[in-house]
Amino acid sequence: MKKQTKKLLLLIIASFLLVILSFAVNFYIQLSGNPIEGWQEKRALLKLYEEKYGEDFKVTYTSYDYKRHEFSFTMHPESDSEWSFRTTLYETERNDAYGELRARRFLSDLVMEALGSDYDYLDYKMNVFEEYDSPGLLEGDLNKRLALNHYKIDFSWDVEKTDPVETDPVFMDIVERIEEKLTFPIGGIVIRVGVFDGEDYHHNQVVLPN
Repeated sequence: MKKQTKKLLLLIIASFLLVILSFAVNFYIQLSGNPIEGWQEKRALLKLYEEKYGEDFKVTYTSYDYKRHEFSFTMHPESDSEWSFRTTLYETERNDAYGELRARRFLSDLVMEALGSDYDYLDYKMNVFEEYDSPGLLEGDLNKRLALNHYKIDFSWDVEKTDPVETDPVFMDIVERIEEKLTFPIGGIVIRVGVFDGEDYHHNQVVLPN
């Protein structure tokens, strides 16, 4: 009788531990994602980019959004770790994040070359954005992507760097410099400036012809 009681007790304890372990594993998967699915998505993503661009890529960081139930990956081409971008397997169906990075970096370099050091006194900040509703978000070829998509180039600097009345003339000079460098087809480009004077922002923008 005592043996049967002992076996029953051990069975109850084992069942209880199994339930606890199952709950812990399920809780982990809910928060961190299924590691097998994560590995599969990682391999699929690497294959997609490697076949598209003909070079090896490396994933440096993987995270999981438990609200979206989605893995995201930080990766870069093996040849250059500075070209790092973040994407998901789902995003590749609507946007090529690496293609976007290449286009934005190309335009940033073009602007820096156009301006040189002539406007360093402004200590300006510049950001290049690709419009999310552009028609060529899946295009990998740089020239074709630029010709299809729409971009915004934003400038900002401290109001103390220029006399307020000089903001627009300086901005127009910057626009002219950039426009001279745009010797290739581009889907659309808007150059904007925002200078804060302590109370209000001074805004201006120029839409360049295609």
